[in-house]
Amino acid sequence: MTPDTAKLIAAALHAPLYTERRSPPVDNAQENLMGRTHYADPATLRFHKSRILSARPVMSGAFFLVIESCALDYNNTRRGTRAVLFDLLGDTVYHPKLEDCHRTREQASAAYWRWVESFDPVEHYRDAMQRKAERMQAQSAELLAACATVHAMQEAA
Repeated sequence: MTPDTAKLIAAALHAPLYTERRSPPVDNAQENLMGRTHYADPATLRFHKSRILSARPVMSGAFFLVIESCALDYNNTRRGTRAVLFDLLGDTVYHPKLEDCHRTREQASAAYWRWVESFDPVEHYRDAMQRKAERMQAQSAELLAACATVHAMQEAA
């Protein structure tokens, strides 16, 4: 994805592009994902016994890639590693299940890069923008109907 395309999409969605912030990965993830998703919040990480090993913007800042180590069972006796990709809205685009986690960061990263070969980021955002436009259109219709009802009630009073 080109930087210009990423900027256009971010502007249309009213969402800032992801940026490289601080050097500790957990801080970078928390600052970039704050307000978009609770995935990297301290309480969420603690509850799921997860550790962020790597966090950075990808595809010109239109997505944010996290590599995490997570508990594979409730007692945290086994751990796995996986990559997780977020879009500008904070939705997970790539999120392997716990049973699909890998033993190492390198394996998790390699699985992500194999997946990304078949991923079309522009199509993803085209669909996301279409869904958002449809939701906004429905909300607008509801607001206009409520406005007309309030106006009719005012006229009747």
